[in-house]
Amino acid sequence: RQKTGKPYLVNISKQAFDLLDERRENSVRVFNVLNDSLRYYFFPLWLSDVGINKKMTFHDLRHTYGCLQIDAGTDIYTVSKMLGHRDLSTTQIYAHVLDEAKRNAVNRITINTMKP
Repeated sequence: RQKTGKPYLVNISKQAFDLLDERRENSVRVFNVLNDSLRYYFFPLWLSDVGINKKMTFHDLRHTYGCLQIDAGTDIYTVSKMLGHRDLSTTQIYAHVLDEAKRNAVNRITINTMKP
């Protein structure tokens, strides 16, 4: 991890795992030659290759992942741990609640209007 300098285990879905190549030793990096300068060079090219013409960064992927997990119903505590946050308030930045989710939330509570 860049901030702490400590290794960090990242859980991935079975589908993502199945897309990966053969497993290597734990000490071998997945992206061995992807340093910051190469990352900044290649990332826009990768986006363009898949038809995304918006200016984005690697951090945008992390933010999108956190938002999608929240939107899919994953609780904020779990998302916080998945993102490696020490403080839950850091994860709240990722927890943008979509308008549709807010509409659904307000409709969960109803008042019985039937008159006796």
